[in-house]
Amino acid sequence: MQWKIDDNGITGPIDFDMQIENVKSLLGEPTDSFKRTKDSNDVVIAYEDEGIHLNVNDEGILTQLTIFPDNEVFLGNIQLINKPIDSIYAEFQTLGIAVVREDSGLWCEEQKVFLVDVEGIVDGVEIYRD
Repeated sequence: MQWKIDDNGITGPIDFDMQIENVKSLLGEPTDSFKRTKDSNDVVIAYEDEGIHLNVNDEGILTQLTIFPDNEVFLGNIQLINKPIDSIYAEFQTLGIAVVREDSGLWCEEQKVFLVDVEGIVDGVEIYRD
């Protein structure tokens, strides 16, 4: 699947305005679902074959989308998945995209995007609802 993040949010097969029933109509039944943490009300709905996880709050609202390899995720024209995190950081700096290094990746506040760093490679992209 291909996803694009821009000033208007995310464009892809799933967006934050969709209800989980609509997601299931599109993708079928999830492969798994589990609580994000023991005390959380949020549920992670996993579509492992599609390489995505959806966080849904107790009101059924999609709050976070996590996209894994075998998908393409673009921020502007920059492909994010499976690229060296240092090269992404340098590209962001060159383009003036505000980014903060965290222990486990890069946080882009304006876009509400976190790039997950696994051994120096972007292994996942977490996109948060405004």
